[in-house]
Amino acid sequence: LAVLIIPSSMILNIAYPKYNEVFTINIGGVKMIPPDTSVDVNVFSDKASFFALADWVKANTSVDSLFLTFPAYGAGRFRAFSERSVVVDFKIMPISSEELVQSWFERYTEVLNLYKTNDTSLFNATAHKYDADYILVYSQNNKLNLPVAYSNDKYIVYKPI
Repeated sequence: LAVLIIPSSMILNIAYPKYNEVFTINIGGVKMIPPDTSVDVNVFSDKASFFALADWVKANTSVDSLFLTFPAYGAGRFRAFSERSVVVDFKIMPISSEELVQSWFERYTEVLNLYKTNDTSLFNATAHKYDADYILVYSQNNKLNLPVAYSNDKYIVYKPI
C-alpha cells in the first residue's frame, strides 16, 4: 500500500500494486475517479429524478435498509440524501490495513463488474450475498426481471427475490 498526498492540489493517489490499480481522489471536490468504468458514470446526475428517488427511499424503506447500488461517483450522494446504507462505494474506503483494503477492493470490483451486466440472477445473488434489501439501477443501464419497488424516468429500485 502506497499513499501519496499532494497538498497544493488536494489530490490523493492511492496505489495498490498487488491489485494493479490506482485510485485518484480529488479531496477538494467530491469527484472520485476509479480506474476503467465502462458503464455510465453519471448515474446520479439528474437532480429532479434523483431527489424524487431519495425522497421515496426515505419515506418507504426502513432506516436500516441496505441498497446495492453502482459503487462509483454517486453512491455516496445516494447514501447522504436517502439516509440509507449501500453495499459498497468508492467514496468510503479503508486505507488503514491491507486486509480491509483487500476486502473492500474485492467487494468494489465485484459490484462494479455486476453493473456492467443485465444478469438478473447475478444481481439477485449478489444482493443476497451482501444482505441487500433493494437493488438500485439507472434505468438506461440495467433492466432486471425482479419485482419493482419504485421507478421514475431515471431510476429503478428492485426487490431481490
